[in-house]
Amino acid sequence: MFDIDTKVIIQIIGAAFFALGLAARFGLWKKWYWSARSGPYAYMPLGALFFLYTYADLVVEVLGPNSFLYYGVFGLMTVLCVWWSLRPPLFMKPTWVRWIEKHPRRVIKAMEKEVEDGEDWETLIESEESIDKWVKSLKGKLPRKAKK
Repeated sequence: MFDIDTKVIIQIIGAAFFALGLAARFGLWKKWYWSARSGPYAYMPLGALFFLYTYADLVVEVLGPNSFLYYGVFGLMTVLCVWWSLRPPLFMKPTWVRWIEKHPRRVIKAMEKEVEDGEDWETLIESEESIDKWVKSLKGKLPRKAKK
């Protein structure tokens, strides 16, 4: 299907996606949040997909008629990519994201506006208390509630 160089390149890409997904999940990489929202949650299964793809020929050869198992795992990883990017499960969200997302959407929008304006926000999310303090500082900057 492809030569060794191509396989290695695809595996490196897979490892990079998987590592970025782990970094996002464990809160080591935070800059993605305001621009990508839920995309990085899918990086781990996406990285696994890259790896699985490079072993397609070997797995089909070894499993023979049972290669449907390989395709089932491949399909599962694809479903996880879509699911976790559209509606990530709570266990995939780092603690600091859950602290932010407990606030109303209009508050999060005000936070996002401050980040766009250059706010050094990473120091403001070190604890739940620091996020609550940030939210209180936004009082005058919050968009008005929509009238019903």
